[in-house]
Order: sequence, then structure tokens, then C-alpha cells
Amino acid sequence: RIQPSVFSHTMFALLLMLGVVAAAPVAPADVPTQIHVSYANMDGTSMRVVWLTETPAPAGMVRYGASETALTLTAPSAPAYQYNFTSQYLPNTYVSGFIHAAVLPSLGLGQQIFYTCGDDANGWSETYSFFVPRAVGPDSGTVLNIIGDMGQTNNSIATMQHTLEDTQVSQTLILGDLSYADSAADANKKGLGPCTQERWDSWGRLVQPLTATRPLLTLPGNHEIEQEGPPPATQTPFLAYTNRFRMAFEESGSNDPLFYSFRTGPAHIFMLNSYSPYDKSSPQYTWFKEALKAVNRTVTPWVILCLHAPWYSSNAKHQKEPGEVPMRDVMEDLVFKHNVDLVLAGHVHAYERSYNVYQEEKNAAGPVYINLGDGGNREGLATKYLDQPTWSAYRAALYGHGRLELYNGTHARWAWHLNDAPESKIADSVLLVKNNALNNGFDAGITTFAD
Repeated sequence: RIQPSVFSHTMFALLLMLGVVAAAPVAPADVPTQIHVSYANMDGTSMRVVWLTETPAPAGMVRYGASETALTLTAPSAPAYQYNFTSQYLPNTYVSGFIHAAVLPSLGLGQQIFYTCGDDANGWSETYSFFVPRAVGPDSGTVLNIIGDMGQTNNSIATMQHTLEDTQVSQTLILGDLSYADSAADANKKGLGPCTQERWDSWGRLVQPLTATRPLLTLPGNHEIEQEGPPPATQTPFLAYTNRFRMAFEESGSNDPLFYSFRTGPAHIFMLNSYSPYDKSSPQYTWFKEALKAVNRTVTPWVILCLHAPWYSSNAKHQKEPGEVPMRDVMEDLVFKHNVDLVLAGHVHAYERSYNVYQEEKNAAGPVYINLGDGGNREGLATKYLDQPTWSAYRAALYGHGRLELYNGTHARWAWHLNDAPESKIADSVLLVKNNALNNGFDAGITTFAD
């Protein structure tokens, strides 16, 4: 499903990072960069194309159509905008490029859409393509790549390369900590070099082969907060993230761009923010509670929750942080009551899959929790574990990514792929079956069958 040029671009990015090839001279045209596609409504039948330029390029648009040689439709960009960011650790204020966004409405279900973005005066991107999701419903399948804590390291590139090689995947979910551009006070102490907003630009260019061809669904992590120190340092949390990534939050009834939901195939997927207020009087909790009530399980039998900080983890890293167990204490009963099937998280730079669990005990009606903050990051792996609890089924401190194939309303398969270059290798794989399809006495929950 991915055009051959994607692979050459990914390999070129890798060789360029490693210094094997020299960068080509900068073209005089202001060609769009950092392109990504995301849902513009809950079901992905409208898509938003976002790109950056160095000049306002007021005539920017997307040309698109059903074939590479027939880009007969156009979608104008909304007025381009910039944002400023001031770090307490750097002397100069960063000014972003001009951010453009155009919505492609009413796309055909399952259709391959070819597109280019830009304008005649400043230049056009190459032609990319993506697939519109199939119809939402219990008999409709879909395949998702799940990446946590991606970053822009050699391991990040391996993750991207392996996901691109999987031509069955229709969408990519990134569970926070995208670029590691934040101005962390201890970055230099760790030998990681300065964190700057320019890292958003380098990340956007690096992942473009992926994000321009697979609709991107993302949520913020702690490295997207980017608010540290008194004025004149920037005081608005998530400033870069919310300016660069607009998910379809209003379309899902949310009034906050940091939490939302969408539907794909037989699943309704919720994206929460571990770093927004989550107490029972908070907007996030209120929206989540009402949105869970409104899920029609005859249409989307699978309900999946995604967040950044894990609620269950036996890794020694990031224990007892506010977005983890305290958030679980507030929301776990709600998640259990509404029979959420899977909870996916990142943050801890390792992999762990649980059995069905509720209130720290194995419970056949509880969700399965999967942590995969192992997409590449820039801080290394979390290699130390606590004693393995009874609810923990599998764990390993290695780089990789997840693949979730939802066959229909009752059966799915989860696989964790290792970044064992040059080929991706499956290290953990389970068949997921809804209990109500097994006649095993449980109406809620799922059963996992190891391969």
C-alpha cells in the first residue's frame, strides 16, 4: 500500500543521519516539509493534511484525486500561522515555520487518495498517497501500528522503517513523547545535548515518509509539556504540540485538543492526556465518562484506551508519578464499568503486557494493559524491573513497536515487534478474543491466547 519512494526516502534519512551521504543543496523553492495526515472527523472519511513552509505561501493548497495522474480536486489551506517559543536555557526566541492545514472532505471509504501540497509560486511536494479507512462496524477490520516515545535516534529510524514495511497498516498511533524537543534542565547533564524547538522541525522531516502516508493519531506525553521556568520562558504548556498537531477533538465532543476519541473498523479508541487534570470534577474526566456512555458496542464492540503514562507497570522507572497510579485510582472503576478491552501506554522505555487486571488483581473482566515506550526515545532503555507481579504476563527492555490487527468485532491479534535490524522480529504475540464470543461464562473482557 506504500509507494516505493517511501522506502528510498527512509533509507536516505538513515544514511544522512549516519553521515554516509552528504545533504543535497537546498532548493530555492519553498517546498512543503514536515507533512502529516490526520483524521478531520471521527471516522477518517475527512482528512487533514498539514505542512510547513518558510514563507506565508498564502495560495497554499492540496491537490488530490484517485490516481497520481489525476489530481483534479483541490482543498485550500486555512490561513498559515506561526508560534513563538522562549526557553529559559537558550538566549533566542524560536519562531516556527508557517503551518498550513487543508481538509479533504467526504472521501470514499477504503479509497486510496493521492495528493500533493504547496502552490505554484513556491513549489509542490512530491505526490504521496494514503488509504481512507473502511466503514466503521463490527465486520470491518483494520490494522494499526502503535509507537510510544519515538524520538529521532537510530532506533527511531528502525521503528519507522519496520512500520513502513508492513503494507497492511492503515494508521499510526504515537502515544506521546514525539520529538524530545523540550528544554529539559538536565538534558546536557545526561550528555544528550541541548533540547531545542528545532528538534520539532528535524523530527517532522525525519518521519515524513511515515506521517505523509499513514494517517497519524497522537496524544501528548511529558516531553510535550514544554513549560519550565518563569517568564520570559514560554508559560503555555503543550504550545508546540497543539500548534503542530490538530486531532479531531471537537468532532468527538471534546473541548480540549489534548484528549479526544475516534473510530476505526470495529473499535472506538480514546486518547487521554496523563498531564491534564483528571479528577472527577475535571473536564477530561467528565468528557471521558459521557463519551464512554455514548459508545454503541453493536457498532464498535472494541473499546481501547490510549494514554502516555502507564497505569500498571512493574518496571522500576517512573513509579508513583501523578499521571500513573493516581490517575488510575480516579478512573479505573469507570474503565472497568464500561468494559474497556485494552489500555495502551508509553513513558516507560521498555515493553510489558499484562493479563486481564482490575485493582491490582487478575480479573477476567478487566482490561489487558500494554506498555510500549520503546519506539526509540533519546534517553535509553529502562532495564531495571521490580519483582514480577502476578498480573504481569510478559516484559522486556528492548526497542520495538506494536501492531494491532482487529479482524472483526470479536477477534484481534496483538504483536510486539523488536527492532532487531535489519528485519523486524515478533517477540510477543497473542490472539485476543472477546469473552462474549467464547461462551466461557464472562460477558465482559477478553481472553488472550499466546502463539
